[in-house]
Amino acid sequence: DLVETLIMGHLAKPDLIPIDKVRELMFDTVATHKLLRQVMVRRKKEEIADLPPKETQFIPVDLQSMSEEEKAEFMQVAKSLIDNSANPSAMLYSLLALEGLVKYPWLTDKVREIIDDGRKVVIFSPFVSEGKLTAAISTARIAEKLKRAGIDSVGILDGKMKERDRLAVQQDFKRKDGIKVLVGNYLTAGESITLNSPETRTTEVILFIER
Repeated sequence: DLVETLIMGHLAKPDLIPIDKVRELMFDTVATHKLLRQVMVRRKKEEIADLPPKETQFIPVDLQSMSEEEKAEFMQVAKSLIDNSANPSAMLYSLLALEGLVKYPWLTDKVREIIDDGRKVVIFSPFVSEGKLTAAISTARIAEKLKRAGIDSVGILDGKMKERDRLAVQQDFKRKDGIKVLVGNYLTAGESITLNSPETRTTEVILFIER
């Protein structure tokens, strides 16, 4: 599934990669690679910077710093990881959910930093469902977490919305004084917005969850 990469190309060059092209190529690796070469330049790290060797860091999760509600949610997802040990697909979703729960404090701080700098931000997650395994990282839950943290200017743009509501959010985000944070899934949000207008050109893009 190449939809995430193609959507990034669509946001950068919507005239070259319209949304219909995204749907056409999302499972075609060869054609996608050829098309993206017109949009993206691939460089190896050693070609552009003198960087030290990559290091792996293990950062422990401090459960005691979490609220009781956050701790219970984390433990529930961790338990689902153990319970689904014989199901690779379910294990993947549980791991992604754990990743999201750990990253929420970072996300909140990052979004505040972007807004304080006078910019907007689009946050992508592939999940819109409030299903058991992906509820913690769905578009609705991400928006809820940000609002609970005091970030009120948040909109959702995903496939669960009616077209009328989707258009309203889309237009609101395009306005300079409109919503500052947009949480969406790749296809719906990627199809509905562009980042090359004067109001959205400096928008930051965060791929919060990648499959």
